[in-house]
Amino acid sequence: QNFAQCAPCPQGRWSPEGSVGKAACLVRQACTEGDAEIQYSACRSHTRSRQRAWRAPVICDKDSPAAVALLGTNIESVACEPCQPNTHRPDGGECIPMVLPCKPGQHGVPELVVGHWHSWPSNFSQELRTIGGAGAAA
Repeated sequence: QNFAQCAPCPQGRWSPEGSVGKAACLVRQACTEGDAEIQYSACRSHTRSRQRAWRAPVICDKDSPAAVALLGTNIESVACEPCQPNTHRPDGGECIPMVLPCKPGQHGVPELVVGHWHSWPSNFSQELRTIGGAGAAA
């Protein structure tokens, strides 16, 4: 069977990606604390914005009065987290690697040093491997 188009779920319902048929549309439940997360903007001038936002995809009823109260409207200005070792923030924006001047005939050796853990580094996977790499867990 071929599917020529995607149709929206009825009002008050949602469906996971790849769903087929109206019966796959689930009722949106009331939003809870677990449906929201703290999000940060990019750093500019050594500061960034912090606010609560709905986790994507939004599968709860975000328009209910209780949900609006959970999210709030506060947007705070906070300091950017410190850069990891061997990186810096030359223009107050995102952390970038420091360039090591090497003598002729030498080359820089890439190294990732994590000195503190304030957020999930962009080049890290969230996949966990067992000792010996025999299996993986997510």
